[in-house]
Amino acid sequence: MDNKIIILRGIILILATIIIAGTIRILNNGQNPLAEIGKTKSTVYI
Repeated sequence: MDNKIIILRGIILILATIIIAGTIRILNNGQNPLAEIGKTKSTVYI
């Protein structure tokens, strides 16, 4: 039982990260979310 719960949690986490990354890409008009985060960080530091 414990192993199944751990596997399910892992699958849910992976799906959640994929969904979050997908929504970020859609918000950024299909651009790479990591690149956008880097751009925003660099602009903040400047």
